[in-house]
Amino acid sequence: TIAVRTLERFLRLHCRDALKIKGVVGRSPYFLVVNMGKCSTVSLYHEIKSLSDRRLEAIDLLSEDEAPKLQKYDEFIPTDLLRRAFAADYLDLETLGSSVSHW
Repeated sequence: TIAVRTLERFLRLHCRDALKIKGVVGRSPYFLVVNMGKCSTVSLYHEIKSLSDRRLEAIDLLSEDEAPKLQKYDEFIPTDLLRRAFAADYLDLETLGSSVSHW
């Protein structure tokens, strides 16, 4: 499920313009539905495959002002620490990259 969540964020933040993505929805970890403009599924495949070539870190999958507050006292924690904790606990680029490299 973490790899699917990571893929969803990658598509939303890094592929939106290239693929003209209008939305990414689904039921993690079962499926994702990517609503694209006039781009082909081949383009989607190539963008996902390029993930292993990119030098991304998990923190790059959060928008600049995003600091997810998931726990009761998160409002008292500094934003930078919340961002790093979310990236470490809820995203996994390594697993996603190794899965994609076997496609």
